[in-house]
Amino acid sequence: MPSLSADEGVKLHIHFKSGEKMELDFADRPTISFNSRDALKIQSASMSMKVKAFSTVDKITFDDQTGIADAISADKQIKAESNKKVTLSGFKAGTKVNVIGINGVIYLTAKVDNEDRFELSLDELEPGAYVIAADNELCKLMIN
Repeated sequence: MPSLSADEGVKLHIHFKSGEKMELDFADRPTISFNSRDALKIQSASMSMKVKAFSTVDKITFDDQTGIADAISADKQIKAESNKKVTLSGFKAGTKVNVIGINGVIYLTAKVDNEDRFELSLDELEPGAYVIAADNELCKLMIN
């Protein structure tokens, strides 16, 4: 039988297509089950059972355990528009942008050409975890 374990305080997040997000703490020993009728049943020690249609689930994620925190200032922003596109705003034209894999390899380099909004396509990257670095700002990204 498959099982998961995690450090105390680690949370599981269920993201729904409606924008709703459910957070489950591993310390509460959550149970998630699926059935053939599109039902997702969620229960934990601190929460009574909830039943949702599995078709309404967008994704299921865990708290970040990479040790890399997003470091974005108020005047600069790096945002994942989709799985394969990132936008940067507030960076001066000419700012160097690196896309770095968790193995430390720089997979993509670009230069900001528009301070208001710069789009970076990640179509050529393989699925995995990456860090976007620009002008001492960092943002994590997972490509599925």
